[in-house]
Amino acid sequence: MYNAIEACDAHILQFGGHKYAAGLTLDEAQLPHFRKAFEAYCAENVTAEMKTPELEYDAVASLDQFTDRFYAVLSQMEPHGEANQAPRFLIENLVDAGGSKAVGGEERHLRVVFQHPGSATTMTGIAFGQGTWARHLEAGGAVDIIASLEINEFRGQRNLQLMVEDIRSAQGKS
Repeated sequence: MYNAIEACDAHILQFGGHKYAAGLTLDEAQLPHFRKAFEAYCAENVTAEMKTPELEYDAVASLDQFTDRFYAVLSQMEPHGEANQAPRFLIENLVDAGGSKAVGGEERHLRVVFQHPGSATTMTGIAFGQGTWARHLEAGGAVDIIASLEINEFRGQRNLQLMVEDIRSAQGKS
């Protein structure tokens, strides 16, 4: 983003930024010219690969690995933030264990109860902005997820839960 804005500096009064943010000031009369230059830069420099979201994870895991003891070890890596991201896991071939459903205003979010087929181990979690996956899970579809672990405290109960960042259909498994 910074490079694209910098390429349009002839139309900008001032700008600045860094890896995670950029800002600029321009004269309103320059907006159409800036827009044209910005779009031209993007058309020439932004590749299809750049437009494809890339999801990174630290390890492949299964639900039975997520124990209180495992979480205690992960907690030793805190505090988490920009320079020290919480570990994220790819967990493959999960199905609804019963109870997964769309929640929140306009059912935008997804409360999940997952298990691996044939396993008795279940785990709950939340997937913000992923409510549309409820139908897929209700129909018995398997999914792969990227998630981190957190503690959910509710009415005096503390439980491990998944913070689901992304969901995709389990290829060839649903």
